Amino acid sequence: MSSSPPRKIGRWLLAVTAAVFLYFLLSGPGGLVNIYRSHLHVNRLEEEIGRLNTAVESLGTEIERLKHDTLYIEKTAREKLGMAGEGERIYKFIEQKDADQ
Repeated sequence: MSSSPPRKIGRWLLAVTAAVFLYFLLSGPGGLVNIYRSHLHVNRLEEEIGRLNTAVESLGTEIERLKHDTLYIEKTAREKLGMAGEGERIYKFIEQKDADQ
C-alpha cells in the first residue's frame, strides 16, 4: 500500500521540522555545542585567574620583603643585579665560542 500524498507531505514536513529543531538545538547561537564551548572557555579563564592571583600574592610578598627585610634585599641585589658587598670581587665567566661554529 502506498501512502496518500497528504501523508507524504506530513512526514516530510515533520522530518524537516525535526532537522531544523536539531540544528538549532545543537549548533545554533544558543545550541549545546556553543554552550559547551563557553563552559570550556570559562574553565580556562578561571584557571588563568587562579594563576594570576597566585602571582599577585607572590609579588605582594616580595614587595613586603623588599621593604623590610635587609637580608633579602642584599640577596636580591647580589643575584639579580650582580652587586657585591664591600671588599668583595665579582667574577663573570664568559663562554667562548668555538671557531668551528
